[in-house]
Formats: sequence, C-alpha cells, structure tokens
Amino acid sequence: MRQKILKINNYSIIAFFISSFSLLGIPFINQDGKLPKGAYIIALLFWIALISGIVLQIVAGSMWQKFNKKKGKSKKNRMFLIPIACFFIFLVLTILIWGKNIVLVSVNLALLLFSIEIYFYFKRRCSV
Repeated sequence: MRQKILKINNYSIIAFFISSFSLLGIPFINQDGKLPKGAYIIALLFWIALISGIVLQIVAGSMWQKFNKKKGKSKKNRMFLIPIACFFIFLVLTILIWGKNIVLVSVNLALLLFSIEIYFYFKRRCSV
C-alpha cells in the first residue's frame, strides 16, 4: 500500500511540474490583438495538469488515512517553506521593479508555484 501511495505521489509531482512550467510559454505568445491558439493550449495544459496533480494528492491522502490510523506529524517538510518565502518576495520585487518584463514575472511565478507544489509533495512523502 505504501508503494502505491508513493507512486501516486510521484505522478502528482509530474503533473505539478507540467503545470508550473507551462507558464514559461507565456513570453513566447504573440500578443498582437486577439489571443492565438498557443495561449489556449498553454492555459489548457496548465489547468489540466494542476487539477490532475491536486486530485492525485487528494487520492494519495485518502489512501494514507485509510492505511494509517495514527496521524504522525513530520517537521522535515518545513525546510521547503524557505524557497516559497524567497520566491514570493522575489515575485513581489519583480512586479514592483520590472513589472513590464513578462519573462521575469512568468519565470518567477513558475518557480513560486513549483516550490509550493514541491512542499506538498514532500509533505506527503515524509508522512508515508
């Protein structure tokens, strides 16, 4: 059962990776007038991967609750809060200083989202 939960957790991080790094395609979209098909493809890829990663995390969590009756708290995953705080501060600074540079904003947003998703991945991994 533990191996199955870890496998589902690994699939969720792949979905989260696709979701976060699909944002890196935003600077390459031609924004002359109406939105091109590439914008819709990137948005669809982002949302499908994000929702599937969340669903996989929920499934792994419910499987773990059925498998393990006692709830142990792990403090190993707290170190992953540091990159989240750093990328959030960098995102705010990037928006304030270089707000019109879409490349920096999208890269920073992708890194922030991925660090949040990594936190939840390791939170599940350390609890199993």
